Amino acid sequence: MLLPNIYGQGALFACSGMKCPTDYNNTLVGSLLGDKLGILLYLKKRRELFFELQPPIRDINYQAVTGDVIVAELSDGNKEYRRFFRMTFLDAYTIIGETCRAAYPVMWADRGVVVNEKDSVQTFSDEKEHTVLLILEEGIDTVRFSMGYSGHSVEEAILRAQNGMQACVKTVVDQNLDFYNHISRPTNDKLFARTYAKAFSVLRTNVMSAEGKIKGYWTTPNRVPHKNMWLWDSVFHALGWQYYDVSLAYRAIEAMLEIQYEDGLIPIMATPYEALMLTQPPLLAWGIWKLYERCGDQKLINNSYEKLKKYITWNLTHRDSNKNFLFEWLISATGSGESGADNSARFDLRKTMDCVDFSSFMAKEVQTLSKMAKLLGEKDDEKYYQELFNCIQKAVNELLWDEETKTFRDRFLDGVVNKNVI
Repeated sequence: MLLPNIYGQGALFACSGMKCPTDYNNTLVGSLLGDKLGILLYLKKRRELFFELQPPIRDINYQAVTGDVIVAELSDGNKEYRRFFRMTFLDAYTIIGETCRAAYPVMWADRGVVVNEKDSVQTFSDEKEHTVLLILEEGIDTVRFSMGYSGHSVEEAILRAQNGMQACVKTVVDQNLDFYNHISRPTNDKLFARTYAKAFSVLRTNVMSAEGKIKGYWTTPNRVPHKNMWLWDSVFHALGWQYYDVSLAYRAIEAMLEIQYEDGLIPIMATPYEALMLTQPPLLAWGIWKLYERCGDQKLINNSYEKLKKYITWNLTHRDSNKNFLFEWLISATGSGESGADNSARFDLRKTMDCVDFSSFMAKEVQTLSKMAKLLGEKDDEKYYQELFNCIQKAVNELLWDEETKTFRDRFLDGVVNKNVI
């Protein structure tokens, strides 16, 4: 098993919802520190869990660096002194590990966090969050540690840390790394294989468990800072997950369908408890069709078809104000978050326009819906969506082509070409 083994500042370190339940509002999430071995914990008042390296340690040979496991050999450089370092998540609230005296665990906290130590129990508390570090020295040169977190009480954080001390670190590490035994190795090239495993490490770390309105696994681009679920990001995640498990890939998209509004809107972003009243590039039908092409399971289409139809109808109703089969992103004072291009110069004039990209996305979606309708034997739908595709295609070719620049360009609703950068 070839594992990712590059330690880099900012890499996400968190417990995947695939391993155990996560909590949107109270989950321990961190990233790797750059100036020392350890983790920056993104709590309301930040903490760091790091390891003070002292002689004879001069070298760190990382064997595994994933989203929830770090395994390394600490040595003096000559391999005369060698000790193992292991750190991992026991659950979404507890980090456990083992190290040596020359790499001793230390916790630091922002100003405003109250620090206490009693009977080898170190607590770090503010009015909203609590972390607890337990350290136990064993044998000649083994140091075990456990850090518990709670968004409710220091007592709960202590209990979690104590439970962590009862766990076998190596066993938990092996359990968390077993995920990589089930990834098909795409090549004999070791560097590529490690990179491939790293990509799945990132995907896995950004899976959250069922919560609130979301009935199963869901995905996020980055637990910090973009910890919410986003429309087109979820499709991109699904395209990656299909090479591991198509059912999990479908869940990434199905979760977006679960938070659809009654009028058909599928929002740009949602949490398990609320969602925005904006949308994003429509890619959901295309994403599901790609999964269907891979596995041939028609249930993917059966389970999503009606919701996909409602979403296209919503875009037709709310994002084509002049009814010319060309589609308009909602533009705000800061640009257009809906478009995915955010603060692009094309939105600088803050004027509504018929957009090349939105119209192209819609053409692909309705073309895909026509294929779905044919598969399901819905002949009227098949004809309708094919005709809609033809109308969008015709409108793009006739109205958005700019002969002067020989490119397709956005046009304001008065027909004037938007000459800002696309």
